[in-house]
Amino acid sequence: PSLPPPPVVSTNSDIGGSVMILSGLEMSNPSNTHSTLSLEMLFDYVTGVAGLDGGHAISRILIAGGLLPARNSTVSNGSSSSSSRSIGRNTQREYEPMAELSQFLHRLTSSNIGVDIIPGVDDYVTNRNLPQQPIHPCLFGPNSSATTTNTTTTTGLLNRASNPYQATIGGKLFLGSDGSPVRDMCRYCSETDDTAAGDAGDANGDVTTNNMSRALTKCLQYGHLAPTSPDSLGSHPIATNSSNSSNSNSTDPMVMECRPHVLFAGNCDDFRVVVNTSPSSSSDDSGMNATSTHCVCVPHFASTGKAVLVTWGGAADMEV
Repeated sequence: PSLPPPPVVSTNSDIGGSVMILSGLEMSNPSNTHSTLSLEMLFDYVTGVAGLDGGHAISRILIAGGLLPARNSTVSNGSSSSSSRSIGRNTQREYEPMAELSQFLHRLTSSNIGVDIIPGVDDYVTNRNLPQQPIHPCLFGPNSSATTTNTTTTTGLLNRASNPYQATIGGKLFLGSDGSPVRDMCRYCSETDDTAAGDAGDANGDVTTNNMSRALTKCLQYGHLAPTSPDSLGSHPIATNSSNSSNSNSTDPMVMECRPHVLFAGNCDDFRVVVNTSPSSSSDDSGMNATSTHCVCVPHFASTGKAVLVTWGGAADMEV
């Protein structure tokens, strides 16, 4: 495999601010007692209430999966009547995180901050197999009328995006997922095998930030967002016309048509960024290398309290 071609850079690079990437909010997770305080501190930062440099300049937030806590699959082993009551209680408990998420998103959009909401494989409000469809607007309550499924360009304050995600923001191409593809690569590959698909993982298949960063770089090298699907990672089958593939209307949505400026994976243990630059690189008008890609591991917010801020300007390179 070879690197995909460089992206077409838009001359319009003014979005009026920076882009923040989050993942792993896990709303209403009882095991993360500090998550509520972290969310309030995050809201104060992005709205400028905290008075810190950079927060007021954020114009768009990408939330890359891990929106809800893991679903409890056990209901009840009692009688049918008690089981029905348990199902009702579980349904209520499963709705509460979504309601809290909707309220948090409403606060952000009411502050004129755009949000792209990307589901994850453990978010039970949409399908599990990749590519995951955008979350249905009826689940967003007061935000339902403001949502859009357009992921080619970010137009509304709240965009319901798919997983994997692709969008052009400020003339830069953002591409990424909730992190499940690179985590799956780490489970089956060895770091010592430099020629295999996941020299991404270590000998025991541990999923660490360093290994996920290697896996993400390999995804860029292969030009494919989920190299292990559908073998060990659930994905929808793609039908192609084997007799005349050139006339087939079906394409693999996991194949990268061009190199993005930012390639990210959500729900990592910690933050890490690797800049991949083509030898034949040249700079665009914004100072960012036209063929460079920032491979970003986005930390799990509920566990770390960390977010990723992507900035660029007229005379400076992109900073992550």
